[in-house]
Amino acid sequence: MPKRCAIIIVSWNVASYLERCLLSIVRHCQHTDYVVIVVDNASNDNTIEIVKRLQRSVLKGKLRIVANAQNLGFATAVNQGVDRLKRIGWSDAAILLLNPDVEFHASVLPRLLEEFKTDDSVGVVGPTLFDEEGLIQRSVMRLPGVWSSLVALLKLHHVLYFMPFLRRYFAFDMDYTVAQDVEQVQGAFFLIRRECWDALGGFDPNFFIWYEEVDFCARALEGGWHVRYVPAAGIIHYGGRSFSQEKRLLKQRYFQQSLLWYMAKHKGFLAWFVFWLLQPIGLFLSLITSNFAPARRIWIVKN
Repeated sequence: MPKRCAIIIVSWNVASYLERCLLSIVRHCQHTDYVVIVVDNASNDNTIEIVKRLQRSVLKGKLRIVANAQNLGFATAVNQGVDRLKRIGWSDAAILLLNPDVEFHASVLPRLLEEFKTDDSVGVVGPTLFDEEGLIQRSVMRLPGVWSSLVALLKLHHVLYFMPFLRRYFAFDMDYTVAQDVEQVQGAFFLIRRECWDALGGFDPNFFIWYEEVDFCARALEGGWHVRYVPAAGIIHYGGRSFSQEKRLLKQRYFQQSLLWYMAKHKGFLAWFVFWLLQPIGLFLSLITSNFAPARRIWIVKN
């Protein structure tokens, strides 16, 4: 079992949420030997000032900062954070990728790290995520296929969610009360065995935002690692606080670029070409479906 855990947080203009996140680590990770690396992607709020203040006070000796001069994207920033661990002697630690809009409300990290001790084949672990109202968020999905991705590109999942292949993709049959091996867990709280990270070479920097953790899970499964969901309560995820600040069309462009690269890597040239041709339609449909939002909450029942 890893005795230490390195927490990597990528931030962009979410100073207040980041502060709450860091303070929750102080309160609820005291039973874990940890270090925190905050990689800031050129925020123009007071993120750096807040991080430096906490670095001098409650997180003294446990917090490092990487301040980028420009927004390098999520995957590249994560890789920067993990690379920094080598310089400070933490290259043997488990890696927790934590969104800045996540808070600990209980000491769940030792329970999740235990999965690495009990099963050497587990490469990635994800816990139960709750929203601010205490309802479970849908955080487990199956890996995207061509048809489910095509529906997502064209924004038809908002109205066709009842289709069997989409219900399977969104894992509507998932029982969130049972620990189990799954195909992917959400990247908001993404715990990685260090050996798995090293074997896969980290995140693919070709993903600026979106699909980087999906790609990692796909490669982990291909490499013989298991991705495991653990029903450990105590994590609040406010959801998309950084990226919600971007304009809708720009977000859609990022989404399409990542989807295209995922198709090229995992489904081949023909799939990539079809998706490339359909990009303008996807952009148009993203505008007319802007008032729809995919359901993130679930009740704790089997569908």
